[in-house]
Amino acid sequence: MGGSIEELRQDPELAILIAMNSGTNAAKVLSEIKAILRNNVAFTHLYGNWLYRCPREQQYSLIINRRQRPQKSGSIDVIGKDSSVTSQHYDLIILDDIVDEKDRDSVAERDKTKRFMNDVIDLLNPGGRIRLRGTFWHHEDVYAYLIEDLNLELQEEYNKGNKESEPYKFTITPARDAAGKLNFPNILSDEKLTALRIEKGLASFSAQQMLNPLVEGATVFLKEQAHYFDIDDYKDEDGLLQIDRYSFFGSCDPALGRTTTGCYAPIFTGLVNDIGDLCLVDMNMEIRQPSSIVDTIIDNDAIYYYEEFSIESNASQVLYGELLDAQIREMNLKIHTERVARGTVSSTTRMKKPRRYVPHREIYNTEKKDARIQSIEGAYSVGKIRFRLDWKTAPNNYDIAMKHIWNYPQITLKDAPDCLEMLYRTVYSQGLNFMAV
Repeated sequence: MGGSIEELRQDPELAILIAMNSGTNAAKVLSEIKAILRNNVAFTHLYGNWLYRCPREQQYSLIINRRQRPQKSGSIDVIGKDSSVTSQHYDLIILDDIVDEKDRDSVAERDKTKRFMNDVIDLLNPGGRIRLRGTFWHHEDVYAYLIEDLNLELQEEYNKGNKESEPYKFTITPARDAAGKLNFPNILSDEKLTALRIEKGLASFSAQQMLNPLVEGATVFLKEQAHYFDIDDYKDEDGLLQIDRYSFFGSCDPALGRTTTGCYAPIFTGLVNDIGDLCLVDMNMEIRQPSSIVDTIIDNDAIYYYEEFSIESNASQVLYGELLDAQIREMNLKIHTERVARGTVSSTTRMKKPRRYVPHREIYNTEKKDARIQSIEGAYSVGKIRFRLDWKTAPNNYDIAMKHIWNYPQITLKDAPDCLEMLYRTVYSQGLNFMAV
Protein backbone atom coordinates (compact mmCIF):
# COMPACT_ATOMS: atom_id res chain seq x y z
CA MET A 1 0.00 0.00 0.00
CA GLY A 2 2.69 2.46 1.02
CA GLY A 3 4.63 1.71 -2.15
CA SER A 4 1.70 2.63 -4.39
CA ILE A 5 1.13 5.89 -2.52
CA GLU A 6 4.82 6.78 -2.76
CA GLU A 7 4.78 6.09 -6.52
CA LEU A 8 1.88 8.54 -6.92
CA ARG A 9 3.59 11.10 -4.71
CA GLN A 10 6.53 11.09 -7.11
CA ASP A 11 4.38 11.00 -10.25
CA PRO A 12 0.65 11.84 -9.87
CA GLU A 13 0.00 10.91 -13.52
CA LEU A 14 0.84 7.24 -13.01
CA ALA A 15 -1.72 4.51 -13.66
CA ILE A 16 -1.20 1.62 -11.24
CA LEU A 17 -2.89 -1.79 -11.26
CA ILE A 18 -2.82 -4.03 -8.19
CA ALA A 19 -3.76 -7.63 -9.03
CA MET A 20 -4.52 -10.12 -6.25
CA ASN A 21 -5.86 -13.62 -5.73
CA SER A 22 -9.46 -12.43 -5.32
CA GLY A 23 -11.58 -9.38 -6.02
CA THR A 24 -12.60 -9.27 -2.35
CA ASN A 25 -9.00 -8.98 -1.16
CA ALA A 26 -8.22 -6.45 -3.88
CA ALA A 27 -11.15 -4.25 -2.80
CA LYS A 28 -9.96 -4.41 0.81
CA VAL A 29 -6.51 -3.20 -0.18
CA LEU A 30 -7.93 -0.24 -2.10
CA SER A 31 -10.18 0.57 0.85
CA GLU A 32 -7.15 0.66 3.14
CA ILE A 33 -5.30 2.94 0.71
CA LYS A 34 -8.28 5.31 0.68
CA ALA A 35 -8.30 5.31 4.48
CA ILE A 36 -4.66 6.38 4.56
CA LEU A 37 -5.21 9.14 1.99
CA ARG A 38 -8.25 10.45 3.84
CA ASN A 39 -7.55 9.86 7.53
CA ASN A 40 -3.79 9.85 8.06
CA VAL A 41 -3.21 13.24 9.67
CA ALA A 42 0.52 13.30 9.00
CA PHE A 43 0.01 12.43 5.33
CA THR A 44 -2.75 14.96 4.69
CA HIS A 45 -0.75 17.63 6.53
CA LEU A 46 2.26 17.11 4.24
CA TYR A 47 0.57 16.33 0.93
CA GLY A 48 -3.06 17.41 1.24
CA ASN A 49 -6.25 15.41 0.82
CA TRP A 50 -5.93 13.59 -2.50
CA LEU A 51 -9.55 12.42 -2.33
CA TYR A 52 -11.21 15.83 -1.96
CA ARG A 53 -13.43 16.21 -5.04
CA CYS A 54 -11.40 13.51 -6.77
CA PRO A 55 -12.62 12.49 -10.27
CA ARG A 56 -13.27 8.86 -9.29
CA GLU A 57 -13.63 6.93 -6.05
CA GLN A 58 -15.11 3.48 -6.60
CA GLN A 59 -14.78 0.05 -5.02
CA TYR A 60 -12.16 -1.09 -7.51
CA SER A 61 -10.84 2.18 -8.91
CA LEU A 62 -9.52 5.52 -7.69
CA ILE A 63 -8.32 8.68 -9.47
CA ILE A 64 -6.60 11.18 -7.18
CA ASN A 65 -7.26 14.90 -7.55
CA ARG A 66 -3.58 15.61 -8.30
CA ARG A 67 -3.81 13.99 -11.73
CA GLN A 68 -3.93 16.51 -14.57
CA ARG A 69 -3.89 14.36 -17.69
CA PRO A 70 -7.24 12.71 -18.60
CA GLN A 71 -7.01 8.94 -19.01
CA LYS A 72 -9.32 5.97 -18.68
CA SER A 73 -7.18 3.99 -16.22
CA GLY A 74 -7.37 4.89 -12.56
CA SER A 75 -4.55 6.22 -10.46
CA ILE A 76 -4.95 2.92 -8.65
CA ASP A 77 -7.15 0.14 -9.99
CA VAL A 78 -7.45 -3.26 -8.31
CA ILE A 79 -8.49 -6.62 -9.69
CA GLY A 80 -8.76 -10.23 -8.51
CA LYS A 81 -7.99 -13.30 -10.57
CA ASP A 82 -11.66 -14.22 -10.20
CA SER A 83 -12.56 -11.07 -12.19
CA SER A 84 -12.47 -10.22 -15.88
CA VAL A 85 -9.34 -8.40 -17.04
CA THR A 86 -10.21 -5.05 -18.63
CA SER A 87 -8.61 -3.51 -21.73
CA GLN A 88 -7.06 -0.56 -19.87
CA HIS A 89 -3.31 -0.01 -19.67
CA TYR A 90 -0.97 0.81 -16.81
CA ASP A 91 2.47 2.21 -16.06
CA LEU A 92 3.00 -0.01 -13.02
CA ILE A 93 1.45 -3.42 -12.39
CA ILE A 94 1.77 -5.03 -8.96
CA LEU A 95 0.97 -8.74 -8.79
CA ASP A 96 0.41 -9.22 -5.07
CA ASP A 97 -0.20 -12.72 -3.65
CA ILE A 98 -1.98 -14.06 -6.72
CA VAL A 99 -1.04 -17.61 -5.64
CA ASP A 100 -2.90 -19.26 -2.76
CA GLU A 101 -3.83 -22.66 -1.32
CA LYS A 102 -5.99 -23.46 -4.35
CA ASP A 103 -2.83 -23.45 -6.48
CA ARG A 104 -1.27 -25.96 -4.10
CA ASP A 105 -4.10 -28.43 -4.57
CA SER A 106 -5.03 -28.09 -8.24
CA VAL A 107 -3.19 -28.21 -11.56
CA ALA A 108 -6.17 -26.45 -13.15
CA GLU A 109 -5.92 -23.62 -10.61
CA ARG A 110 -2.18 -23.22 -11.26
CA ASP A 111 -2.88 -22.98 -14.99
CA LYS A 112 -5.63 -20.43 -14.31
CA THR A 113 -3.22 -18.27 -12.30
CA LYS A 114 -0.64 -18.38 -15.10
CA ARG A 115 -3.26 -17.29 -17.63
CA PHE A 116 -4.38 -14.49 -15.33
CA MET A 117 -0.81 -13.27 -14.92
CA ASN A 118 -0.22 -13.30 -18.67
CA ASP A 119 -3.49 -11.43 -19.29
CA VAL A 120 -2.54 -8.79 -16.72
CA ILE A 121 0.97 -8.35 -18.10
CA ASP A 122 -0.58 -7.59 -21.50
CA LEU A 123 -2.00 -4.41 -19.91
CA LEU A 124 1.46 -2.92 -19.30
CA ASN A 125 2.31 0.26 -21.17
CA PRO A 126 5.58 0.31 -23.16
CA GLY A 127 8.38 1.08 -20.74
CA GLY A 128 6.18 0.15 -17.78
CA ARG A 129 7.21 -1.81 -14.72
CA ILE A 130 6.01 -5.02 -13.11
CA ARG A 131 6.40 -6.00 -9.47
CA LEU A 132 5.58 -9.39 -8.04
CA ARG A 133 5.12 -10.18 -4.37
CA GLY A 134 3.96 -13.45 -2.96
CA THR A 135 4.56 -16.80 -1.34
CA PHE A 136 5.28 -20.15 -2.91
CA TRP A 137 2.53 -22.73 -2.54
CA HIS A 138 3.70 -25.41 -4.98
CA HIS A 139 6.87 -26.28 -6.85
CA GLU A 140 4.98 -25.73 -10.14
CA ASP A 141 3.08 -22.55 -9.25
CA VAL A 142 3.39 -19.31 -11.20
CA TYR A 143 6.40 -18.07 -9.19
CA ALA A 144 8.33 -21.26 -9.90
CA TYR A 145 7.29 -20.93 -13.54
CA LEU A 146 8.66 -17.38 -13.69
CA ILE A 147 11.96 -18.25 -12.04
CA GLU A 148 12.70 -21.64 -13.55
CA ASP A 149 11.12 -21.38 -17.02
CA LEU A 150 10.16 -17.94 -18.27
CA ASN A 151 13.13 -16.11 -16.78
CA LEU A 152 15.61 -18.51 -18.37
CA GLU A 153 14.04 -17.92 -21.78
CA LEU A 154 14.07 -14.15 -21.28
CA GLN A 155 17.70 -14.23 -20.16
CA GLU A 156 18.72 -16.24 -23.21
CA GLU A 157 17.00 -13.77 -25.54
CA TYR A 158 18.40 -10.80 -23.60
CA ASN A 159 21.92 -12.18 -23.97
CA LYS A 160 21.39 -12.19 -27.74
CA GLY A 161 20.92 -8.43 -27.62
CA ASN A 162 17.14 -8.14 -27.35
CA LYS A 163 16.78 -5.46 -24.67
CA GLU A 164 12.98 -5.90 -24.67
CA SER A 165 13.50 -9.32 -23.08
CA GLU A 166 15.08 -8.14 -19.85
CA PRO A 167 14.57 -10.92 -17.27
CA TYR A 168 12.82 -10.46 -13.95
CA LYS A 169 14.95 -9.77 -10.89
CA PHE A 170 13.98 -11.86 -7.87
CA THR A 171 14.71 -11.59 -4.17
CA ILE A 172 13.80 -14.70 -2.19
CA THR A 173 13.96 -14.25 1.58
CA PRO A 174 12.82 -17.24 3.66
CA ALA A 175 12.11 -17.00 7.37
CA ARG A 176 15.42 -18.77 8.03
CA ASP A 177 18.38 -18.80 5.64
CA ALA A 178 20.54 -21.79 4.71
CA ALA A 179 22.92 -21.06 7.59
CA GLY A 180 20.05 -21.09 10.09
CA LYS A 181 19.93 -17.32 10.61
CA LEU A 182 16.50 -15.79 11.18
CA ASN A 183 15.65 -13.11 8.63
CA PHE A 184 12.65 -11.75 10.54
CA PRO A 185 13.45 -12.49 14.21
CA ASN A 186 10.97 -9.96 15.59
CA ILE A 187 7.95 -11.62 14.00
CA LEU A 188 9.21 -15.13 13.18
CA SER A 189 11.31 -16.34 16.09
CA ASP A 190 12.58 -19.91 16.47
CA GLU A 191 9.67 -20.63 18.81
CA LYS A 192 7.14 -19.19 16.37
CA LEU A 193 8.59 -21.15 13.44
CA THR A 194 8.48 -24.36 15.46
CA ALA A 195 4.82 -23.74 16.26
CA LEU A 196 4.01 -22.94 12.62
CA ARG A 197 5.71 -26.11 11.44
CA ILE A 198 3.51 -28.14 13.78
CA GLU A 199 0.31 -26.27 12.90
CA LYS A 200 0.81 -26.14 9.13
CA GLY A 201 2.65 -29.39 8.47
CA LEU A 202 5.83 -29.78 6.45
CA ALA A 203 4.37 -29.06 3.02
CA SER A 204 2.74 -25.71 3.82
CA PHE A 205 5.55 -24.65 6.16
CA SER A 206 8.24 -25.40 3.56
CA ALA A 207 6.35 -23.40 0.94
CA GLN A 208 5.13 -20.41 2.94
CA GLN A 209 7.80 -19.86 5.59
CA MET A 210 10.89 -21.38 3.97
CA LEU A 211 9.87 -20.53 0.36
CA ASN A 212 10.95 -24.00 -0.71
CA PRO A 213 7.94 -26.06 -1.88
CA LEU A 214 8.24 -29.82 -1.61
CA VAL A 215 8.67 -31.61 -4.92
CA GLU A 216 5.89 -34.11 -5.48
CA GLY A 217 7.10 -37.58 -4.58
CA ALA A 218 9.30 -36.36 -1.75
CA THR A 219 8.72 -38.28 1.47
CA VAL A 220 6.72 -36.30 4.02
CA PHE A 221 6.92 -38.52 7.12
CA LEU A 222 10.63 -39.25 7.52
CA LYS A 223 11.41 -42.57 9.17
CA GLU A 224 14.25 -41.10 11.20
CA GLN A 225 11.86 -38.52 12.71
CA ALA A 226 9.35 -41.08 13.99
CA HIS A 227 8.79 -41.29 17.76
CA TYR A 228 7.92 -44.45 19.64
CA PHE A 229 6.43 -45.81 22.87
CA ASP A 230 6.61 -49.13 24.70
CA ILE A 231 3.17 -50.76 24.77
CA ASP A 232 4.05 -52.47 28.06
CA ASP A 233 4.21 -49.07 29.77
CA TYR A 234 0.43 -48.83 29.36
CA LYS A 235 -0.46 -52.27 30.71
CA ASP A 236 -1.32 -53.36 34.24
CA GLU A 237 0.24 -56.17 36.27
CA ASP A 238 -1.86 -58.71 34.38
CA GLY A 239 -0.54 -57.49 31.03
CA LEU A 240 -3.81 -55.80 30.03
CA LEU A 241 -4.16 -52.26 28.73
CA GLN A 242 -5.27 -49.84 31.43
CA ILE A 243 -8.65 -48.99 29.98
CA ASP A 244 -9.77 -47.10 33.08
CA ARG A 245 -6.66 -44.91 33.13
CA TYR A 246 -6.36 -43.78 29.51
CA SER A 247 -8.74 -42.39 26.89
CA PHE A 248 -8.91 -44.42 23.67
CA PHE A 249 -9.97 -43.14 20.25
CA GLY A 250 -10.47 -44.82 16.90
CA SER A 251 -10.79 -44.05 13.20
CA CYS A 252 -11.59 -45.90 10.01
CA ASP A 253 -11.13 -45.03 6.35
CA PRO A 254 -13.51 -47.57 4.76
CA ALA A 255 -12.92 -49.24 1.41
CA LEU A 256 -15.72 -50.36 -0.86
CA GLY A 257 -15.12 -54.10 -1.07
CA ARG A 258 -12.71 -57.01 -0.76
CA THR A 259 -10.59 -57.43 -3.87
CA THR A 260 -6.98 -58.49 -4.26
CA THR A 261 -6.12 -55.11 -5.74
CA GLY A 262 -8.55 -52.99 -3.73
CA CYS A 263 -7.85 -50.36 -1.12
CA TYR A 264 -7.13 -51.18 2.48
CA ALA A 265 -9.75 -50.33 5.08
CA PRO A 266 -7.50 -49.31 7.99
CA ILE A 267 -8.92 -49.23 11.50
CA PHE A 268 -6.63 -47.35 13.88
CA THR A 269 -6.78 -47.12 17.67
CA GLY A 270 -4.81 -44.70 19.82
CA LEU A 271 -4.59 -43.73 23.45
CA VAL A 272 -3.67 -40.33 24.84
CA ASN A 273 -0.82 -40.62 27.33
CA ASP A 274 0.01 -38.59 30.44
CA ILE A 275 1.59 -35.74 28.46
CA GLY A 276 -1.08 -35.59 25.78
CA ASP A 277 0.67 -37.53 23.01
CA LEU A 278 -1.35 -39.79 20.71
CA CYS A 279 0.05 -43.34 20.94
CA LEU A 280 -1.01 -45.70 18.15
CA VAL A 281 -1.89 -48.88 20.04
CA ASP A 282 -3.26 -50.72 17.01
CA MET A 283 -3.07 -50.03 13.27
CA ASN A 284 -5.21 -52.73 11.71
CA MET A 285 -4.58 -52.96 7.95
CA GLU A 286 -6.84 -55.28 5.99
CA ILE A 287 -8.78 -55.32 2.71
CA ARG A 288 -12.26 -56.14 4.06
CA GLN A 289 -15.92 -56.52 3.26
CA PRO A 290 -18.25 -53.80 4.64
CA SER A 291 -19.72 -56.17 7.25
CA SER A 292 -16.22 -57.12 8.40
CA ILE A 293 -15.36 -53.45 8.92
CA VAL A 294 -18.37 -52.98 11.19
CA ASP A 295 -17.68 -56.23 13.09
CA THR A 296 -14.08 -55.17 13.74
CA ILE A 297 -15.13 -51.74 15.00
CA ILE A 298 -17.63 -53.28 17.44
CA ASP A 299 -15.10 -55.92 18.58
CA ASN A 300 -12.50 -53.20 19.14
CA ASP A 301 -14.94 -51.14 21.18
CA ALA A 302 -15.45 -54.11 23.49
CA ILE A 303 -11.69 -54.01 24.12
CA TYR A 304 -10.92 -50.29 24.19
CA TYR A 305 -14.22 -48.62 25.17
CA TYR A 306 -13.68 -45.73 22.76
CA GLU A 307 -14.24 -42.16 23.84
CA GLU A 308 -15.01 -41.48 20.19
CA PHE A 309 -14.68 -43.31 16.90
CA SER A 310 -14.58 -41.48 13.54
CA ILE A 311 -15.62 -42.97 10.21
CA GLU A 312 -14.97 -41.19 6.92
CA SER A 313 -18.32 -40.82 5.16
CA ASN A 314 -17.57 -39.32 1.77
CA ALA A 315 -19.80 -40.51 -1.10
CA SER A 316 -20.87 -44.16 -0.68
CA GLN A 317 -18.78 -44.51 2.48
CA VAL A 318 -21.82 -43.22 4.37
CA LEU A 319 -23.00 -46.85 4.18
CA TYR A 320 -20.65 -47.83 7.00
CA GLY A 321 -22.09 -45.45 9.55
CA GLU A 322 -25.55 -46.77 8.71
CA LEU A 323 -24.36 -50.38 9.00
CA LEU A 324 -22.78 -49.66 12.36
CA ASP A 325 -26.00 -48.09 13.66
CA ALA A 326 -28.04 -51.03 12.38
CA GLN A 327 -25.76 -53.61 13.97
CA ILE A 328 -25.82 -51.79 17.31
CA ARG A 329 -29.64 -51.83 17.21
CA GLU A 330 -29.56 -55.55 16.41
CA MET A 331 -27.23 -56.22 19.35
CA ASN A 332 -29.49 -54.19 21.61
CA LEU A 333 -32.53 -56.19 20.48
CA LYS A 334 -30.69 -59.47 21.13
CA ILE A 335 -29.80 -58.35 24.67
CA HIS A 336 -33.42 -57.31 25.31
CA THR A 337 -34.75 -60.64 23.98
CA GLU A 338 -32.39 -62.58 26.27
CA ARG A 339 -33.55 -60.51 29.25
CA VAL A 340 -37.18 -61.30 28.42
CA ALA A 341 -36.35 -65.02 28.12
CA ARG A 342 -34.66 -65.00 31.53
CA GLY A 343 -37.62 -63.15 33.05
CA THR A 344 -35.43 -60.19 33.95
CA VAL A 345 -37.84 -57.86 32.17
CA SER A 346 -41.40 -58.17 30.89
CA SER A 347 -42.06 -58.62 27.20
CA THR A 348 -44.05 -55.40 27.37
CA THR A 349 -41.12 -53.46 28.85
CA ARG A 350 -39.73 -50.87 26.49
CA MET A 351 -36.30 -51.80 25.14
CA LYS A 352 -33.63 -49.74 26.89
CA LYS A 353 -30.58 -48.19 25.35
CA PRO A 354 -27.61 -50.57 25.34
CA ARG A 355 -25.26 -50.47 28.29
CA ARG A 356 -22.42 -49.94 25.86
CA TYR A 357 -22.41 -48.72 22.29
CA VAL A 358 -19.81 -47.33 19.88
CA PRO A 359 -19.74 -43.52 20.29
CA HIS A 360 -19.04 -42.68 16.69
CA ARG A 361 -19.31 -39.75 14.34
CA GLU A 362 -19.22 -39.67 10.57
CA ILE A 363 -16.73 -37.28 9.00
CA TYR A 364 -17.32 -35.71 5.61
CA ASN A 365 -14.03 -34.31 4.35
CA THR A 366 -14.10 -31.26 2.09
CA GLU A 367 -10.39 -30.36 2.16
CA LYS A 368 -8.06 -32.08 -0.30
CA LYS A 369 -6.72 -35.39 1.02
CA ASP A 370 -3.04 -34.55 0.52
CA ALA A 371 -3.41 -31.20 2.26
CA ARG A 372 -5.06 -32.90 5.24
CA ILE A 373 -2.44 -35.63 5.47
CA GLN A 374 0.51 -33.25 5.19
CA SER A 375 -0.95 -31.01 7.89
CA ILE A 376 -0.01 -33.53 10.62
CA GLU A 377 3.67 -33.81 9.66
CA GLY A 378 4.60 -31.28 12.32
CA ALA A 379 2.86 -33.31 15.04
CA TYR A 380 4.59 -36.44 13.71
CA SER A 381 8.08 -34.92 13.68
CA VAL A 382 7.93 -33.54 17.25
CA GLY A 383 6.49 -36.70 18.80
CA LYS A 384 2.89 -35.62 19.28
CA ILE A 385 2.12 -38.82 17.36
CA ARG A 386 3.91 -41.97 18.54
CA PHE A 387 4.16 -45.55 17.28
CA ARG A 388 4.85 -48.89 18.93
CA LEU A 389 8.47 -49.87 19.53
CA ASP A 390 7.56 -53.38 18.39
CA TRP A 391 5.98 -52.14 15.15
CA LYS A 392 7.72 -54.84 13.09
CA THR A 393 5.99 -57.64 15.02
CA ALA A 394 2.85 -55.89 16.30
CA PRO A 395 -0.39 -57.65 15.23
CA ASN A 396 -2.89 -56.76 12.51
CA ASN A 397 -0.32 -55.71 9.88
CA TYR A 398 0.92 -52.78 11.95
CA ASP A 399 4.16 -52.91 9.93
CA ILE A 400 2.27 -52.42 6.65
CA ALA A 401 0.66 -49.26 8.02
CA MET A 402 4.08 -47.93 9.05
CA LYS A 403 5.53 -48.56 5.59
CA HIS A 404 2.57 -46.85 3.91
CA ILE A 405 3.02 -43.80 6.15
CA TRP A 406 6.77 -43.62 5.56
CA ASN A 407 6.43 -44.06 1.80
CA TYR A 408 3.68 -41.46 1.38
CA PRO A 409 3.21 -39.91 -1.19
CA GLN A 410 5.46 -42.11 -3.31
CA ILE A 411 2.88 -44.91 -3.19
CA THR A 412 -0.61 -44.59 -4.60
CA LEU A 413 -2.29 -46.07 -1.49
CA LYS A 414 -2.97 -43.24 0.97
CA ASP A 415 -5.39 -45.06 3.27
CA ALA A 416 -3.01 -45.40 6.24
CA PRO A 417 -1.83 -41.76 6.42
CA ASP A 418 -5.40 -40.60 5.75
CA CYS A 419 -6.71 -42.71 8.64
CA LEU A 420 -3.89 -41.41 10.87
CA GLU A 421 -4.81 -37.80 10.09
CA MET A 422 -8.46 -38.51 10.87
CA LEU A 423 -7.55 -40.09 14.22
CA TYR A 424 -5.33 -37.15 15.14
CA ARG A 425 -8.11 -34.73 14.19
CA THR A 426 -10.63 -36.74 16.21
CA VAL A 427 -8.55 -36.21 19.35
CA TYR A 428 -7.30 -32.65 18.90
CA SER A 429 -9.33 -30.66 16.38
CA GLN A 430 -12.08 -29.62 18.78
CA GLY A 431 -9.65 -28.37 21.40
CA LEU A 432 -9.94 -31.62 23.33
CA ASN A 433 -7.04 -32.37 25.63
CA PHE A 434 -7.73 -35.88 26.89
CA MET A 435 -5.16 -36.93 29.44
CA ALA A 436 -4.76 -39.91 31.70
CA VAL A 437 -6.95 -39.79 34.82
